[in-house]
Amino acid sequence: MKKIIFIVSVLSLFILGTFAVQAKSSDFNNDGVVDFQDFVSFASSYGSSDAKHDLDKSGTVDLSDFTQFSSDFGKKISSLSNHDYRIDGIKPHQSDARLDVYVTLRNTGTRADTVGANVILIDEDRQEIMQSGKTSVRLSQQEVYMHVFSFDKPEAGKYVVLVEADNGRTNGLARRFMTVDVR
Repeated sequence: MKKIIFIVSVLSLFILGTFAVQAKSSDFNNDGVVDFQDFVSFASSYGSSDAKHDLDKSGTVDLSDFTQFSSDFGKKISSLSNHDYRIDGIKPHQSDARLDVYVTLRNTGTRADTVGANVILIDEDRQEIMQSGKTSVRLSQQEVYMHVFSFDKPEAGKYVVLVEADNGRTNGLARRFMTVDVR
């Protein structure tokens, strides 16, 4: 039944027409357009718990996410004009008592920009266990900036480190994540 609903939804993707883009998150490859490449990426994760494609943060890539994706399909999203920055890297470092997350932000625009960054640590049960709190960073033109977010070291296990950065403008939210095995 899930597969039938998904197939019907896929067909409706091409019938729905044009809608305003609600969020940058549907442009999974960040090429500025919600297109077939993004659809293939989304479809490969349908039914999974892949956070990148779970647009409504319900824990599962499902029909609700597809509805949001299909409303974005075909829209051009100028990622550089909406948020002239990107999250360039996430690098965790473990010590005996701490988990430090090094986050690199890059201003890709032609003017200075202020970006708020936040790091969230999520456990295997998809529960948020720690959050850094938002840190504002002023990025000069073409500047690269690294910030260290420090956490008390959690229990051993696998975690998702989710970095959110936002400049406060429409579609300005960028997300990037990685898994880390805490020992």
